[in-house]
Amino acid sequence: LGIPQLSTGDMLRAAVAAKSDVGLKAAAVMKAGGLVSDDIVIGIIRDRIREPDCKFGFILDGFPRTLVQAKELDKMLAEEGARVTKVIELQVPDEVLEERICGRWIHKKSGRSYHVKYAPPKSMKKDGDGKPIPDSMIDDETGEPLMQRPDDTASALVKRLNGYHGETVPILKHYSPKGVVAEVNANQGMDGVWGEVLAALKRKSSAVSDASTSSSSSTSDESPLSSLSQFKPTWQLPDGIENHIEALIVKSAIGGTLGAVAFRSAGGGVFWGGWV
Repeated sequence: LGIPQLSTGDMLRAAVAAKSDVGLKAAAVMKAGGLVSDDIVIGIIRDRIREPDCKFGFILDGFPRTLVQAKELDKMLAEEGARVTKVIELQVPDEVLEERICGRWIHKKSGRSYHVKYAPPKSMKKDGDGKPIPDSMIDDETGEPLMQRPDDTASALVKRLNGYHGETVPILKHYSPKGVVAEVNANQGMDGVWGEVLAALKRKSSAVSDASTSSSSSTSDESPLSSLSQFKPTWQLPDGIENHIEALIVKSAIGGTLGAVAFRSAGGGVFWGGWV
């Protein structure tokens, strides 16, 4: 899409390093051993999305996680001339999530992810009970040991799912009355999931053609729009809105995190917000 993925953790560290006003506030809280408040995080997001690379939109990863955070984000986006336009819920049964999460191993330095059933490392060996032998879990590329996150366990997952159902699901109820929530069956292959996501986004194809035409005649800093031409049959726009790309929101039960996507107009004007 030619738009940046914004992790709240990365933005927080960058703001602290840059010693911005909001970064200094965050640094003081962290130095005292406290948790950074929602207000500070919202401020960091606001500063970040005003940067040039967010002119056409962004993907917000890991925020919001609660209804309070969602409402604060809505308020901030409205002040920036933005709004949520599409929410896509990735539905996966809790019991399926347990298998996916508890079988996950990662290479810490690179972030590469493996799974004992779906994507095992080449070196994996199993014991007599069919469980992977930890010493055999080696990264395919570097030969370095893999690790499991402390919260990738059945007991920790129970707490994560309770938090998800209690704190994150209400976000969907918050957006449902606005008519922007779509459900996707994520308990299937990747192609099937992606197909449903695209179908959920499908609206008027002519608007996309208009957007891609506008991008081809715009200046070089508007080039991200041209990357959308391959999605003409499926990436669609709100009715009556020309030269805008519709925002995307995807919610997943894994980890209970959400992210956001927002797109500006080809002329850098109206800002449309969303989730992923």
